[in-house]
Amino acid sequence: MNTLIDKVWSNIGAKVINGKTLTGNMLLSLAFDYIDALNGEGVPEILPAVERIVYSETRKICDDVLIEYHDAVRKTAIDGQ
Repeated sequence: MNTLIDKVWSNIGAKVINGKTLTGNMLLSLAFDYIDALNGEGVPEILPAVERIVYSETRKICDDVLIEYHDAVRKTAIDGQ
């Protein structure tokens, strides 16, 4: 079993659409966008969906970094007193 797992992990690559590497969460969001479009009898638009997901992921990362920055500044201000 470990041989199979090693073989899968060594041959699996990241999903890339239009030069953008997708994380697991991004790929799942993209799948939901496609499902919603198909269920609504629409045609999934790949690039707008990917751009929306990349923007959302980038926004989340920026928010997380900003929180860490504020925490570091607060800690520095408290430690400096």
